[in-house]
Amino acid sequence: MEKSPKERRLFLIELYKSQLKQFCEYISSFEMVDKFNQVLYDLVFATKHIKGLEVMKNAMWMVGPPGSYRFSDTTDVRQVRLIDYFGNDFWVSDAAEMVFKEFKGKTATVDEIYEFVIAKTPFIFKKEILKRLEIQGKITDVKNRKRRLTYPDGCEIIFSK
Repeated sequence: MEKSPKERRLFLIELYKSQLKQFCEYISSFEMVDKFNQVLYDLVFATKHIKGLEVMKNAMWMVGPPGSYRFSDTTDVRQVRLIDYFGNDFWVSDAAEMVFKEFKGKTATVDEIYEFVIAKTPFIFKKEILKRLEIQGKITDVKNRKRRLTYPDGCEIIFSK
């Protein structure tokens, strides 16, 4: 069965990303679309350091809706930009659910959670994710901290089962 153009494009992107894994640990792609929402090209970013991926994801979020990894170059003034989203953390609940699913019943450091969010989810890391989980009772304890709902470097977060 012949694949559609979209399926072929996605296959080629995944093939390219898999080949990049020989050289880089962190890889992400970003779809660029025109004013008619047609894909122009895909930007593939690869780096050896998690900080590089974090910077790129933050840049992606500056031009497209959170986690969509799409950017439209249209000049339509009604088009929503991330600036409109920055104060609206509607995506935090989705990120929190992914974190809980990964760390359920485990103990993890803030650094481990940060790396998971940056490398394995479409989201950026904000400590609001951890606050939401703690308020929901999905975090049972946090070792090495002085105040509730804070997550300093070096603390250990214990997730419920």
